[in-house]
This record gives sequence, structure tokens and C-alpha cells, in this order.
Amino acid sequence: MNLSGLLSLLRELPAYQALLHQPESTPQAVLQAARPFISAGLKTDRPGPLILLTARSEMAQQLATTLEAWLPPPEAGGPPIYIFAEPDALPYERIAWSGHTRQQRLTALAALQTRLGPKPLVIASARALMQKTLP
Repeated sequence: MNLSGLLSLLRELPAYQALLHQPESTPQAVLQAARPFISAGLKTDRPGPLILLTARSEMAQQLATTLEAWLPPPEAGGPPIYIFAEPDALPYERIAWSGHTRQQRLTALAALQTRLGPKPLVIASARALMQKTLP
């Protein structure tokens, strides 16, 4: 099910217009259930990449799945969604990361650097941002 047609209703709200045109104004208190809807609207209405930060990696996975329903598919011109994966080991452990984790992290970073095609949407947990990808 694709809900991207509902984004036009969001554009009619004065509070959303204020957020869209003055993002550095006062912080907005957004209900948790409305966050994917608002994030999808911001991604479609503002040029450039969008990075969403969550508290845990499970929340990042859940947000990515929810945003796939709110955004048009990449085949229809929608933005690609990337997850900046959380490392397998804790910060003080010396365990090698899995190849899948490294690949997800490098793919998300490469998507942020590219100048061609649609700008990406990257979702990361706070712990994922605290770890270096490469020395």
C-alpha cells in the first residue's frame, strides 16, 4: 500500500508550511505516530538528502519500513532509503563487523556523497553514528 498521495494534504497545513520554510525556528513537538508522515513530506518537499536519527536500531528499521509506505517507490521517482547500520560489537569490543554491516554503512555514506540522481534518505541510530566506519 502506498500512502504518498496523502502528502498533498500535509502541504495545506499552516504549521507544516512554517516548518518547511523556517526549519531553524522553534523546535516542533510531533507525535510519534505522525513522524513518518512529516518526514516523508519534508523529504519530498525539500531538495537535498535527509538524515533521520533514532534512539535504537530497531526503531531505524521500523521507520524505514514505514517510510516505504509513505514515499513513492524509487521506480516512480521517490528517494532511495538507506539504513546506516549499527556495528555488531560494542564500542570496547574487538570483534570484526559482519560484511553486511560494513556494506550498509558504506552504501549509505556513498549515497550521501553522490551528486547524481535523487537525494537519499538515510536513517541511523545514535549508536551507529558514534562508531567510525573506517579508520
